[in-house]
Amino acid sequence: MVYFQPQSDDITFATQALSPDRARPAEVFYNGTGIHKIAGPVPTVDISTSANRNSAGTVESFTTKINIDGKIVRTGIDGDILQNGTGIGPVLSGIVQLKNLFNKEMQDFGVFEIKCGVTNTIYSASGVKILDLSFNKSDDNWIYTADYSIGLELEEPSPANKNFPAKNTSDNWTIEPIEDYVYCDFLLDVTSKGEIHNPQMVPRAPSENSPIPGAFGSSGSVDQGSKLRVANIPQYRISRRVSAVGIPTGTKDSSGNTIISGSGNAAANSAYQNAKLWVEDRLRGTYTGTASGSTSGVPYFNFQEFLQNQDNRIHLYNHLRTHNFSVSDGTYEVNDTWLAMPSGIGYVEDYTVECSTDDRFIKTVRVQGQIKGLSTHNLNSLVGPAYNPPDATGIIGLSGSLFERGTFESTIHSVPDVTPNTTSKDTILALSKFQNAKDGWLYDIKPYLYRRASALMNSADRDRDYINRFNPDQKPGNPFYSKESLLNINPVSTTEGYDPKKGTISYSAEFNNKLTLLSGVISENISVNETGPTDVFGETFVIGRQLGPVLQSLNAATSTRKDVTIDITVMPPSSIKGALMTNKECPLYIYGSLYQQMETLVEALRPFGEHKEALFGNNGTRLRQDGQVYKSQDNHSWSPADGRYSRSVSWTYQQCSTYKMYLDH
Repeated sequence: MVYFQPQSDDITFATQALSPDRARPAEVFYNGTGIHKIAGPVPTVDISTSANRNSAGTVESFTTKINIDGKIVRTGIDGDILQNGTGIGPVLSGIVQLKNLFNKEMQDFGVFEIKCGVTNTIYSASGVKILDLSFNKSDDNWIYTADYSIGLELEEPSPANKNFPAKNTSDNWTIEPIEDYVYCDFLLDVTSKGEIHNPQMVPRAPSENSPIPGAFGSSGSVDQGSKLRVANIPQYRISRRVSAVGIPTGTKDSSGNTIISGSGNAAANSAYQNAKLWVEDRLRGTYTGTASGSTSGVPYFNFQEFLQNQDNRIHLYNHLRTHNFSVSDGTYEVNDTWLAMPSGIGYVEDYTVECSTDDRFIKTVRVQGQIKGLSTHNLNSLVGPAYNPPDATGIIGLSGSLFERGTFESTIHSVPDVTPNTTSKDTILALSKFQNAKDGWLYDIKPYLYRRASALMNSADRDRDYINRFNPDQKPGNPFYSKESLLNINPVSTTEGYDPKKGTISYSAEFNNKLTLLSGVISENISVNETGPTDVFGETFVIGRQLGPVLQSLNAATSTRKDVTIDITVMPPSSIKGALMTNKECPLYIYGSLYQQMETLVEALRPFGEHKEALFGNNGTRLRQDGQVYKSQDNHSWSPADGRYSRSVSWTYQQCSTYKMYLDH
């Protein structure tokens, strides 16, 4: 549109004075001041408006350009203009007046109006900002006139963003799988010994003939019914970025004072404030599932509904929100990230199992890993940013929304090595990271370390015994492909590391398959020494005989000696009472299980002793005495502070028949 003061080629006509009662066809005003009051003639005006669209083609805002071109004239103009007169002085004064009108408002919002007469407004725009102001040379070298040009710009939101004026808006989602955590779920056969006191296992009840619960079946075979579940939950990283560039709002009255127009949030806000309002409103609609009334017509992705409608409900953990904003540039951005899994488990775990074999072919298996506790947050608490913008003192206030706990019901899957599913509310999931990691360690991981270690024993290629018990004359097999002894249920060493602030627990446990006979001891060393019978002969020394003494058989033999040494380590007693082996608080209470096991073992190692099924399984008992045996030594040593016990027993014995060798007892 072009508005102009009627002019002709005759400068006298173009600049002629108008009497006060002659109304101009059009007048241009800025912040209530008519430009003709300063310049004289009414300037020409060009107005153009363009729509700003996003990549989807949706109109986000409109930009209006206003170009004003005119002359400052001081000869033959109305007498009510400022600094009227002739010569270069009044022209320069007009230039100064225009600079004062526009330059001082460069950082503010102005009101631009075109009026016809006193009451008819043809065009009005509030919130315009000044782009440029220039004065050009005139033909008379500023003696009578001076050319000027003014550029104004107005940004207006689209109807959908009218209450939260913003442009260059963005709401982007990214869902990407974490490559190292793909789905798997399978069972491994585990050959292991029966466990004692495992809180997740239910051993068979002990009996008179089976003091080690669950160790052997009725036929004396090892319990082979164990399974190890290996499961991995797929993990995803969900990211969201919401950003906007604000459009400043506000108006001025005819006196140049800022006023508030419109309603709701469309008050006199800075670009930064409007960008923040747009982002917050976008967050509100997405997480609550209800779009705000002020954003009517703006499509919303209902994230909460999306999560709940999945076949395997998606759970979100470890929410992290970051903010990027610039008050001077009028930009505001919020980034949310989550760890997402289709399970309500409260932790994630990585573990490895390593195996080594020493020169004695004793195998050591180490299970080590790290548990990371997870935290959950209520989606409804994410409707707005987690902080308050800088106040008048420049302080940013953080709120607690980052630490809100979830309130939705969740299905808890005990994933690593067990199968039961239970239903629980957020009272479980909303625990601290460390508490979730600790619960996972105590109930889902620690009870299955032995099974994990045992899964590496007796692989498919180990299909034959090292010694063929049905054909003892056959050569021993290759240990590398022979069946292995089962791992002991008690680890030989353990380590645990806790980081409560980060919510992580690290662990390692080592098991070996060194032969153990006594159940419940930390370590044991049993040695058996046999001193067989020797010939009895006489020695007669002859002086000068180079062959040495004369040896003469007495046709007799010495007695046979057997020495047994048992060294064990147990947990030291917790009180002074436990130092007495006659007290029930002592780990080696003489009428307790462990001591009775040692008595059973000593009796079995005694020449012609009884091999009780309780310790050696159902391979028959030996009751008949086949020779003479006399105990020559029985020493005990007990160190309560170290939990170390030693027993040394010696027998002197003799076969009743010369047809049996001394080891046949």
